[in-house]
Amino acid sequence: MEKMAVSDISGTSIFYEDNVTGQNNSLLSGFKTADAVAKSHYEKLSIKKNTVDVITIDDYIRIKNMNVQFIKIDIEGYELQALKGMKETLKKVQKMMIEVTLNQSEVSTILKNNSFEIRSEHGEVFEEIPNTYCGNLFVLKNNNE
Repeated sequence: MEKMAVSDISGTSIFYEDNVTGQNNSLLSGFKTADAVAKSHYEKLSIKKNTVDVITIDDYIRIKNMNVQFIKIDIEGYELQALKGMKETLKKVQKMMIEVTLNQSEVSTILKNNSFEIRSEHGEVFEEIPNTYCGNLFVLKNNNE
């Protein structure tokens, strides 16, 4: 296991870890669902800060000399930064699953500009991800463009 996080740059960053389930650990301070999860577990939320190495997906794939077929992104609000760090990868990968919780418009733009069809977890096709959408997206390269 490698202890690093995905970002739009390679280097170091602060990583925020919750004391409840860990499902809201994020590079974003104050990730919006952490408080709700703590309340649902009848816990008081506390956050610990750690410094972690961060890397772009493009850099990671290049360093590891990988041929990637599928990518899953579930990184608690940091999906836009991950997409910004995978410009070369977006040209090649055909399928992805992305949990989107923030920046829906910007995420839509990046995916559409890279010829992806965007579908909700229920199969609904999105031309633009609704600003209120919070959940998994399945994106497939539209090779007809």
